[in-house]
Amino acid sequence: MRRGRPLRQVSEKRRARQYERNLAVGRAMARDHYRCRAVLLVPEVECHGRLDPHEIIPRSAWSEGIYDADNIACICRAHHHWIDNYPNAAHALGLHGYSHERTDT
Repeated sequence: MRRGRPLRQVSEKRRARQYERNLAVGRAMARDHYRCRAVLLVPEVECHGRLDPHEIIPRSAWSEGIYDADNIACICRAHHHWIDNYPNAAHALGLHGYSHERTDT
């Protein structure tokens, strides 16, 4: 027996700001010329996979960062996995950040 409504995939708050997110991602992708930003910074990893908008300061540390084009980098899937696996090395290259490095303060 089903109770109530099913959970929404996207919250109403996030849905209301989707246009703002799309603008920020579009600006970041255009700024990076629709190429992986890490290709020259991490040459030992071969670029492959689609390009993703990567939040330099993660959402868990700065929820508003997903709406800031300066916090978004155009990254391929292979480099995205590298950033997740080597956050300290990625931080040294400017591909990963921490909450105290936010630009909104």
